[in-house]
Amino acid sequence: MKLYYAKAASSLGAHIILETLGIQYTASAVDLYKGENRTPEFLKLNALGNVPVLILDDGSILTENSAIFQFLGDYKPELKLIPKGGTQERYKAIEWLGFITSELHKSVNPIWTVDDYVSDAKPRKELKNKFIAILKDKLKVAEMRLDSKDYCLGKSFSVCDAYLLAILNSIHFLKIDISEFKNLVHVYQIIKNNPLVMKVMKLEGLAV
Repeated sequence: MKLYYAKAASSLGAHIILETLGIQYTASAVDLYKGENRTPEFLKLNALGNVPVLILDDGSILTENSAIFQFLGDYKPELKLIPKGGTQERYKAIEWLGFITSELHKSVNPIWTVDDYVSDAKPRKELKNKFIAILKDKLKVAEMRLDSKDYCLGKSFSVCDAYLLAILNSIHFLKIDISEFKNLVHVYQIIKNNPLVMKVMKLEGLAV
C-alpha cells in the first residue's frame, strides 16, 4: 500500500495505523504549502486535493478518513484496531470516527486557512478567535465522551485514537491551548507516548 500524507495533517492517523499493522507500505509526503496537492497528478488521485490518500495493493484508491480507518482497522482483525463489523461496539467506533470528522476536524480547518482569506491583522485575529471558540465548544463534547477513559473506546488503542491524536496534534501545531480539557490531554499523552506513534511523528518531522 502507499499513503500520501501531509505534515501536521489528519493523515498522521492513517500513517500511525499502517505502522501499527506492521505491513509493507510506502509513505509519500505532500507539501500543501507548495501546492503539491493541487497538481494534475495528485488531483487524479483525489479531485478534492486532500490527504490522506491510500493506494491499495490492487491499485484502487481510498480517500476519506472514515473509509481508510475502517479498511485498515479490518486489515488485521487479530490486532483489534476496530471492533468487529455488525456489533454495537463497531457502531460506537463509527460514531467516534464520524464525530471527529464532522465536528473536530471540520472545526480545525478554518483556523488553518483564515490567514489566506483575511489580510488585515485585527479582523483576522478576531475571526481566528471565533473559530477557536467554536472548536473549543466541540472539544467540550469530546471531553465529556472520554469520561476519564484512556482511549476512545475504553481500555485499548483503536483507529479512533489514531484519528483523535492526529487532530489534537494539529491543534498543538497551531499553538492552541487545550489544557482545560483534562481528559483530552490525558488521552493525547498516552497515545503520543506509544513508541510506534513516536516513530511515525519523527518520520513526518513532528515534535514528540
